Amino acid sequence: MKLTGDERELLMTEVAQALDHVRAPEMRVTYGELLSAVDQGEIPDDLLPPLETVLEIGLQSGRVRKVHLAPGETAARRLYARTPKGKALQGATDEVNEALRALKGHVVEEISISQPIPGSFSLLVETEYGKLQLRLDRDGVRLQSLEVG
Repeated sequence: MKLTGDERELLMTEVAQALDHVRAPEMRVTYGELLSAVDQGEIPDDLLPPLETVLEIGLQSGRVRKVHLAPGETAARRLYARTPKGKALQGATDEVNEALRALKGHVVEEISISQPIPGSFSLLVETEYGKLQLRLDRDGVRLQSLEVG
């Protein structure tokens, strides 16, 4: 994955910070390789998983926005969307949005949210034609079930 100038600049700081906090020797090697790849402006496929981790932690914790402000957060989000994990999350989001579009024009008879386990939520939407249940957790959003009729 080739990096733009702003992505490279952001990642030099973020990967260096992650490297400072990694204690496991094998992970220090991996993050060192990632830092070198960032410096060269291109991330090989085998280093995409640790890149995804750095971006996830930086975005979820708010660190990227705090350190790099809104433009940095935008660059990090754009970069994450290009990773395999980011593409998979977008695909799941698109699938859920397609299912929700099917409800347009229908009367919602019931809508509720539950928390089956900590950190995971289930959203139930029921219309006169069926039920749609979504799962929302740290892995994203996905269609859990759809009943028609």
